[in-house]
Amino acid sequence: MLKCTNEPGVERGITPDNENNDGSKSAPSYSEVTKLKFNKPKRSLVIGDSMIRDLTCDTFENTDIKCIRGATTSTIRDSLNTMDVSVYDHIVVHVGTNDISMSIPLEKTLSNFEEIVASTQVSQVGSKIAISGPCPRLDQYSQGAEQLDISLQDLSSRLDCRYIQLSASMTYADGEADTGLFADNFHLNHQGTDRLIDKLTQVPWLCRSSSRYRRLSNSDHRVSNPDRFRRGNWDRRDYHDYRRLNPRHETSGNRNPSQQFPRRSQYSIDIVRGCYNCGENNHNLERCRFDRPIQCRSCGRHGHKEKNCMYKRPTY
Repeated sequence: MLKCTNEPGVERGITPDNENNDGSKSAPSYSEVTKLKFNKPKRSLVIGDSMIRDLTCDTFENTDIKCIRGATTSTIRDSLNTMDVSVYDHIVVHVGTNDISMSIPLEKTLSNFEEIVASTQVSQVGSKIAISGPCPRLDQYSQGAEQLDISLQDLSSRLDCRYIQLSASMTYADGEADTGLFADNFHLNHQGTDRLIDKLTQVPWLCRSSSRYRRLSNSDHRVSNPDRFRRGNWDRRDYHDYRRLNPRHETSGNRNPSQQFPRRSQYSIDIVRGCYNCGENNHNLERCRFDRPIQCRSCGRHGHKEKNCMYKRPTY
């Protein structure tokens, strides 16, 4: 509470802890309430089916994850109606593939999506909602996933909400799905989940959690036998033989290159696929200057340039 003084030479001040003259505390002023309201961190919600089963609450900053296994669009709609969505400023919905496998009509699925977006925008004025498109499928329902993807793009533009297209980042330039991203014909593995997280972070209000990065960098999750590093990362060099890891220090010249470097045969070249349209690795599909996949002049396939062609015949 403001305490004004009219004495000369005394400036106006604020009584500490909002205390009155009698020692009782008064209600906070309007400026203090406004300051607390706008300084409150914005929270987000990611809700969906089992495709987000590997996402946790520490995957993103200030984000809650709600995974409902086997959920359909009607299940997510009913769940959001029973939740207090007023505590969330942003909502991301990832659902729809179970509707395809359960042979739910496409019109009914789109109607449920429209109800989800409309009810969220009405109940929480000013909140932003995004629809995450379906992932490609490797079973007999692959065509249904493609039709749902196209229909959701049109629906999102009509409802004025953001749409996250996942199919372009999980398929090759020829339209075939990347089988290395799936644990089975439907669910994603760890690599596919990382690809999903990368696409979700393209939304402005979702960002990766820094605590998750620190935990992964300090853990031995990529080591087959973590107990051998029980003394910490600084003592890893004591476990290995320096000359065995660095065979170029061998002094014997009687061994052929294949015997002198036995570990070289274990190396494999990882093919990194870049932009969906041109194949470059310095940008993604959204920032590409081409509006469609370009055709290679060497092999005739689409999605890459001649200089990056992996099917190019060697010249002798």
